[in-house]
Amino acid sequence: SVELTIDPAAQQAATDALAGVPGATGAAVAIDPATGDILALATTPTYDPNVFASHDTDAVIAAYDQMLADPSQPLQNRAIGGDLYFPGSVFKLVVTAAAIESGSYTPDSTFGNPAELNLTGTSTPIYNSTREACRGGEGDQVSLTNALIYSCNIPFAELGEQLGEDAIADQAAAFGYGESIDIPMAVTPSTYPDGLSPDQLQLTSFGQYDVRVTPLQVAMTTAAIANDGELMQPQLVDEVIDTETLDVLAEPAPQSMGQAVSESTAQTMQDLMV
Repeated sequence: SVELTIDPAAQQAATDALAGVPGATGAAVAIDPATGDILALATTPTYDPNVFASHDTDAVIAAYDQMLADPSQPLQNRAIGGDLYFPGSVFKLVVTAAAIESGSYTPDSTFGNPAELNLTGTSTPIYNSTREACRGGEGDQVSLTNALIYSCNIPFAELGEQLGEDAIADQAAAFGYGESIDIPMAVTPSTYPDGLSPDQLQLTSFGQYDVRVTPLQVAMTTAAIANDGELMQPQLVDEVIDTETLDVLAEPAPQSMGQAVSESTAQTMQDLMV
């Protein structure tokens, strides 16, 4: 008998929220930062596994083939796999962490604050979501603090180009990108690209181009920041119990995947995120 780390109320809340958007595809994940225990892991659309428990083999195969052909792909667990997502602005946390960890930037570091910026070496413009200069700027500059608070793309494109591909890639790896993780189901590794041109590097700095993530990876990143920088191995199994004797056969202990950022960097980022 396997007992899970899932919190029923959290799982129900996640499932209800996803079901509240008709036709939506997506996922929701919640992690206990201190232990890595997965408290909610929901994906939509989903399916009823009872259809595979039939003794009618033809019916089971027909149901499976129907699900495989369904364009909404209900068999994909989007929380841990499938085609993965562009992280978008949540990747700014990784770039911010890389900046502060480098020792060359603080929350007060400033960046140019135009309303429009051509990607380096191109005539392709990028914008903030407001199509205006980042809020909270002073003159033609904006601080890292306000760039993160208002989630502005242009200052992060500038920051990412200054940091360089290696610094961002190393920080992403420290948060678990590229890792093959079992929870115990296999989790598709999230990826940060390599061999980037300056314009591609700028795009990755606000989570575009070829950055790809699972929602679990996004939750792991936030959880590590909340846990003073220590990244815990995510896990779904709380206990394995002998169904006859009720003896506990296995009780997985929390396992650290390492210090993703220093404690001081994590605490600075907690303040920025608040």
